[in-house]
Amino acid sequence: MTRSTHNTSVKRIFISSTFQELGEHRLAVVDAVRRLDLDAGVPEILSARPGAPLEHCLELVGQCDALIVLTGLQLGSVPSADFGGDGARSYTWLEVDRALEMGIPVFAFISEEATSAYDCPARNFHAWLCDRCLIGTFTDPQSAAIGAAVAIARHCMHPTQTAPIHYGIAAAHSLPPPQALLGRDREVEQLDEWFETPNSNAHVLRIAGVGGCGKSALIATWISRRRQELESRGSLTFIWSFAERSDTVAFFRALSAALVGRSPLDGVERLAVVADQLGGGGEHLIVLDGLDRVRGQGIPDPTGDGERLDELISSIGNGLGNCRLLVTTRRLSAITEGETAVRLGPLPYDAAAELLEPARTVLDQAGIDQCLEATGGHALSLRAIASLIRHFGTRELDPKLLSLVPASEDHSPLALAQVLAEYTQSISTAQRDLLSIGIIATQFC
Repeated sequence: MTRSTHNTSVKRIFISSTFQELGEHRLAVVDAVRRLDLDAGVPEILSARPGAPLEHCLELVGQCDALIVLTGLQLGSVPSADFGGDGARSYTWLEVDRALEMGIPVFAFISEEATSAYDCPARNFHAWLCDRCLIGTFTDPQSAAIGAAVAIARHCMHPTQTAPIHYGIAAAHSLPPPQALLGRDREVEQLDEWFETPNSNAHVLRIAGVGGCGKSALIATWISRRRQELESRGSLTFIWSFAERSDTVAFFRALSAALVGRSPLDGVERLAVVADQLGGGGEHLIVLDGLDRVRGQGIPDPTGDGERLDELISSIGNGLGNCRLLVTTRRLSAITEGETAVRLGPLPYDAAAELLEPARTVLDQAGIDQCLEATGGHALSLRAIASLIRHFGTRELDPKLLSLVPASEDHSPLALAQVLAEYTQSISTAQRDLLSIGIIATQFC
């Protein structure tokens, strides 16, 4: 195989991962990298074995031209201070840290299973990674190999970084796991129409609605349905949740890392890099969940990146190459030129009633209707009430709980908090823990 189409300055690739959990994935990536006529040799594999000298691992990192990191549920072996570590970070974590310190491009991939695991041992490592580089995902050894090979091949073929390092779906933060989406067929059609009309003047689509109406669930489901297309079209789909991390500096760092493999320290330069790459012609899609967590709240912005985010959104709306922007927000300000909006209201009666099917073991039709009227078709409240009944179905639901939900147009999460607070007063500590961990974390829209 010839190197004529490769960046000849890229010769050795360091493959970093936990040894026991992702050994098979690691070998698949090594094989894929070697098929690109690049060096991903045995020493890199041995460095993942528990007990390997940390100094040796870090020396290998310093000799590489790029680093691929695979991470899943497990943190991996953690070297103590006696062996050169700090007793908190794993070999993989320290290897990535060394690469970033030396300015070595890092291509990070996390298992899809781990993206929705709220309490996995590697969670802090994942959060640290999200602040410094983009997280691609994989489901099995083959998808890990394909994702890593594509990222490295594009990097090698574009030594001046004129194309995104990652393409396909890349999430710095995960959206809620896709679930059965009820009563939102028209909204999904509106998303499809917007996405399938690339030559329209509406470059920005805002999904607007009160908290808990299902905005994030709508986007997650839509992306899931179009996953194969988004991963194969040769452009970047970048997902950021300000609900998970309301940090505009971290957002720009992750986006610039996705586009050029590095994150400039200067905020003005970061915006320039991002705008230049997004305007380069690719049909890129940027997804910003919970934008109003950082804009329009009157929060001081000492870094200036909040204003730069406004500038980026405005540029996309005015036509920044072929880039599109999909945003969720609770408040819908005036629609400007280059934008359109989808407004999420209460769920239709049939969809709301279907969410409450588990309640029929406890409530009769009159009780169901009372619940629907009290919540006003608010998706989050309905899912939470259905979860309560599904998990504590043998206990009769106190009717006064329903009366706590105010019958107003804005069924805010505060109303739901009142319902849950009243309910938790009458259950045991163990049940309360189950409620907070097993229900709230997994059932919210």
